Amino acid sequence: MCNETVTLVRHIELTDSDRYECVVVRGASWYAKTAISNASQRLTTANVLKCRIPSGALPGDKPPRKGDYLVRGVVASVSSPADLKDTEYFAVTAVGDNRRGRNPHWLVSGA
Repeated sequence: MCNETVTLVRHIELTDSDRYECVVVRGASWYAKTAISNASQRLTTANVLKCRIPSGALPGDKPPRKGDYLVRGVVASVSSPADLKDTEYFAVTAVGDNRRGRNPHWLVSGA
């Protein structure tokens, strides 16, 4: 189901500061799953979020990068990651290029 609207918040590092650029994407899919780890005889859980962004939905088909953020819904502007606290979002930790085949898309995941 590709019926979600998401906002890619691109992190742009400048010499003396950081800037954030918001790109609204329609027709994405968003889903979460809980991952369980048994480290040091102690169970821990974490939500793993994934989003599929259709190929061609991003300007220049430029993929998200580690350090960017993906927000569920529309965000007009961001001056720092603290502005995202009241939204459902994740920091991008991995990007998969799945632009071949019948359903070309970018697979973006994070926690």
